[in-house]
Amino acid sequence: MTATETKIDIDQLVGTVCHYLRTYSDGQQLWEVEPKESDNDYWNKEHANLVLGNGAKLFFSTSRHEGRIYISVDFPRYNGYSLPYERERNGFDGSITVSATKTPAQIAKDVQRRLLNDYLPLYRKGLEIKQQLENKLNAQKALTERLAAIVGETVSNGNGTTNVGHFYIRKDYSEGAGKGISAEVQVNQDGTVDFKRLEVPTELAEQILKLCLPYCGVAKE
Repeated sequence: MTATETKIDIDQLVGTVCHYLRTYSDGQQLWEVEPKESDNDYWNKEHANLVLGNGAKLFFSTSRHEGRIYISVDFPRYNGYSLPYERERNGFDGSITVSATKTPAQIAKDVQRRLLNDYLPLYRKGLEIKQQLENKLNAQKALTERLAAIVGETVSNGNGTTNVGHFYIRKDYSEGAGKGISAEVQVNQDGTVDFKRLEVPTELAEQILKLCLPYCGVAKE
């Protein structure tokens, strides 16, 4: 007998599981049934989700395993990766199955014991990591804009987190041969700055090297 043949009302089941999860956590986990956005009736009959205010999510499906309900979780995402990274989850794979014959109260207990006790701390850790990464990205963008403004250049921050921190110093060829400067500048998230394909007049090169002297470990006479 399959889960479909038991004629499970997935919405009623998940709504009742939601009630028990709130009860078992003494109201500390305020799960809500997530409104469905899909217009696919077939999908909607076999899938439903619960969500917390911080974005933690439980997915319920009756379509993946015969006679069982598949329940999985979601993690915060950043730049295409789930956080915390898989290697930091201590073997937690984020999914379980339960018998389709269990009551909503039994399913809620399984979810709490087999998923949520590990999942919720990991989810909060993922949110913290995401915030740290976003803070670094914002600091990188701000530093890039500040440095670019010094030389009157604009910033090419790319899309999202891709190709962030670039700007170009463009040579003014009207000054004649051997004059003016050009460079590709990359500002890194650790606050260091890479100058690529830097071209400067000889006298400026000498000044730059003298400025670098205290930082490069060369013995001074």
